[in-house]
Amino acid sequence: STGGSSLVTAALDDLSKKLVFESPLTDWIISRLDTTNILMTTKADSRIAGFSYLVNTQNGTSKKILGDLPGLTTNMSLDEKWLIYSVSRNNEFGSFVQNIATGETKKLGVNTLPEKCVFSSKDTNIVFCAGPTEMPRTNLPESWYQGLTSLDDSLWKIDLSTQKYDQILGDREESEESFDMIKLEISPNDDFMLFVNKKDLTLWSLDISDIVR
Repeated sequence: STGGSSLVTAALDDLSKKLVFESPLTDWIISRLDTTNILMTTKADSRIAGFSYLVNTQNGTSKKILGDLPGLTTNMSLDEKWLIYSVSRNNEFGSFVQNIATGETKKLGVNTLPEKCVFSSKDTNIVFCAGPTEMPRTNLPESWYQGLTSLDDSLWKIDLSTQKYDQILGDREESEESFDMIKLEISPNDDFMLFVNKKDLTLWSLDISDIVR
């Protein structure tokens, strides 16, 4: 609205709706974690401080997870144990992982945008992340959102509890294609990964059954 934005829940079979969250800010990225909680993060720009909240859709309460970080973008595990996030300051881009329960934060070994990560369907300590060998020195993430910057990704399996990293797919390893991976999804048994190549918006399937076992 002209005064900001509202988050509402609504039933599909009637006209009822419930106001859950209000903000003077208009641009949010929302991710549903379970039947109760939603992660809400302000749309990222390296020139603007970003904020992330966990919102309870049942009672309307909100809890700030992170805040006042330029270029903040996030991805949280469904059990709300791990938060992957990135920040951008003065053309310096960094990716981090936080244990929500302990508050401990570490550098993520793959420097990437959290949108390029998907958590395992079987083990929420495991996350699969696509990312380039080296991030370009530009205004991220907005230049990537706008299509001004393209990335050449490798794909990694990361155990966040042990900090073990396994490369699944290297740049141009399996085909002549170069991938800028978005919209990563994983099958219920972690056998296959689906993703879209942002370079040409083609849909790909990757068999990872032998790799993840």
